[in-house]
Amino acid sequence: MGIILLIIILFVLVIGVFYIYSVEEIGKLDVKARDAASEFDSVLWDRKHQLSKILDILDQKKIHYNIVKEKDNSLGIGMPPLMQEQACRELDEKDMDLQEVLKENPSLKDDEDFAKCLSRFDQLRLDLMQAQLSYNNKAGMFNSFISNFPASFVAERHGNNRKNFFNYIFKENKIDKDIN
Repeated sequence: MGIILLIIILFVLVIGVFYIYSVEEIGKLDVKARDAASEFDSVLWDRKHQLSKILDILDQKKIHYNIVKEKDNSLGIGMPPLMQEQACRELDEKDMDLQEVLKENPSLKDDEDFAKCLSRFDQLRLDLMQAQLSYNNKAGMFNSFISNFPASFVAERHGNNRKNFFNYIFKENKIDKDIN
């Protein structure tokens, strides 16, 4: 009787340790994925802000462009990947339109403020790609962990669902900007 009781107590302890470990690890991985998504949102906001600064310069110079200027630069923090993908798609389209403005107005490359904003805008595009990879990596680690037993049981009980991946493929920037 004493051995059976000891085995039951050990079994309950082992289950408890696995449960606590799973809850803690799910929490850590979830925070990492949310931090990566937040970083992506931040870079996305910065890129939209740089575009608005570029368009302000074009307005000051009275240069015509076919880019829809947004009234505000608000993006919701914690946007789902689908909305982030849409925002990236719109920025890529505006980037291509901006390239046409550059081709029609080569003197813009001589404007120091414009060149600085454009350089930052381009760098933020690369930062978005890096943030996408980081988020997808963290989301993949989270999804992988919660798909295995016993974490899958714990995740289901706590309402943790798989994280969506960010699947936007950035357009190749084929037009030479020729601004240094």
